[in-house]
Amino acid sequence: RGYTVISFDKGGEWTPVTPPATDSNGLPITCNLPCSLHLHMYIDESHGFQPILSQDTAPGIIMALGNIGESLNRYDYSGLRLYISDNGGVIWRELYSGYKEFQLLNYGVFTAVVDKWIPASYVLSSCDEGYHWENYTFTN
Repeated sequence: RGYTVISFDKGGEWTPVTPPATDSNGLPITCNLPCSLHLHMYIDESHGFQPILSQDTAPGIIMALGNIGESLNRYDYSGLRLYISDNGGVIWRELYSGYKEFQLLNYGVFTAVVDKWIPASYVLSSCDEGYHWENYTFTN
């Protein structure tokens, strides 16, 4: 079983990642202790997880797929959620439920999200780090 820890002092001290208090719908998240946020890393093509995303052009913004619980749920895609931090990983927010592909564009000002493994004719986008979303539909 794996789990995620984070350090804010160049590896001197490692602590579990504090999960958000609410989900993407604003409802309280309940979890039995020990409970933390576990972020999925890219393993290989067969697992297909998008790597944790941060960019030099968008300082402090981190996006990742993960789950909340006692440990990392490596093969249970049903519990996956998309999370964002705008302060270098101190505080996390749930953006969306489910397995998503995601990207930061234009210095982190623009965020794009689309479902993974489902043919999509739309992309969800946000210009405020995921607080509000617009649905852009593509046509043939």
